Amino acid sequence: PDDPTDEEFVTEVMDLCIGCKGCANDCPSEVDLAKLKAEVTHAYHEEHGSSLRSKMFANFDVLAKLGSTFAPVSNWASKVPGARAVMEQTIGIASDRTLPTFERETVQKWFKKRGGSRVAADEADRHVLLIPDTYTHYSHPDVGKAAVEVLEAAGVHVEVADVTDVGRPAFSKGFLDIARETAAETVETLVPRIENGWDV
Repeated sequence: PDDPTDEEFVTEVMDLCIGCKGCANDCPSEVDLAKLKAEVTHAYHEEHGSSLRSKMFANFDVLAKLGSTFAPVSNWASKVPGARAVMEQTIGIASDRTLPTFERETVQKWFKKRGGSRVAADEADRHVLLIPDTYTHYSHPDVGKAAVEVLEAAGVHVEVADVTDVGRPAFSKGFLDIARETAAETVETLVPRIENGWDV
């Protein structure tokens, strides 16, 4: 389009991109549509403002933390008759869309409860700082737990980072300033471990 921030182009075309970067591998010109989408959506927000729906998805870590805190009640809320219809009318989330569920015991809580790593730091050849992303941490903690156990089975000393949001949700919705700030904070947190030879 002549104007890449045209509302129809952004909402009907760019919003369909999920950021998987599959197109970058298939495209002969290696166009990174995920990056293009983030830049175009950011420009759209700057020019036209942003919707409640976009803001919610960009800050999904906050919502997921609340969902986990109040689980299982938070999981029942979306099943209340009429709740899906209200969400579709007010936020724009399709009523037939499968919504994420949340677990009260996060990866971090589980890790602390078990007493940390089962492989002593002074007995391990490698040390790994595991960062469970938002979905793993709050919705699918079993994946994070399995990752810890696999690493420990390989003789690796594992620690679970206090970081869950590295800016990816904000980036995917075009809130580049928030994504950049979050990423910078994450890097600052990780630098000491990396400088000490830890894998992340």
